[in-house]
Amino acid sequence: MARSDVNEGSPADSAQEPFVGEHPLAALPSVAREIVAAATRLILRDGYKGLTLRSVAAEAGVYADSVRYYFGGKSGLVEAVALNLSHDLSLNTMESVRAIADEDERMRTIAEVNRRIAEDTDSYRVYWELLPHILADRRWMTREAEDYEWYRRLYAHFFPRRPAEFHDLPDPQRARNMASLMVAVGDGLALQKTLDPDGVDLPAIFALWGEIVRPALAQAFGADGSALPR
Repeated sequence: MARSDVNEGSPADSAQEPFVGEHPLAALPSVAREIVAAATRLILRDGYKGLTLRSVAAEAGVYADSVRYYFGGKSGLVEAVALNLSHDLSLNTMESVRAIADEDERMRTIAEVNRRIAEDTDSYRVYWELLPHILADRRWMTREAEDYEWYRRLYAHFFPRRPAEFHDLPDPQRARNMASLMVAVGDGLALQKTLDPDGVDLPAIFALWGEIVRPALAQAFGADGSALPR
């Protein structure tokens, strides 16, 4: 979202760079965050076509001018919705995992929270409703690519050394590739769970996921965070 599209304190100002540890809407006042929540509910209930400034304002209990003030219009609001999806749980995950010293316990915690994210099929339904519009807008695609990079950087905190960024690791590209796989597993399993709620056993799958990822991390970086020879 370009800075000219919104007023100061908008998602563009708070999330221009996807720094790990910052929620993209953190700088917004409560009324603006409620507008985002209302828009999310409307998209889930009525689809993208049912999202208008008037319907969002009615759902949020505000004037339509408030939506324009904070987000510039429908496009800015929808981008804020996309940015907001799953960030709260992801950031809470980072904070809880950083406090765990035992590697096995940390991986179990990561697997458990990723399972809960994948089970949040409502959020994924909203995102998939937006996806065709994201893919039709190159500027929006770029913003979403930055958001995925935020998720990859978040996973860097889960590796054995628990660095702040990938460049702190002995093999940054290998770590980034592994983070990409971890993100893809969550997205893919969420789709499968949405399509087949009774046929996809997420607890069992993520337990297996943890068993697979933990040795891969140890092989790449060693138990103490040092790189092993390959």
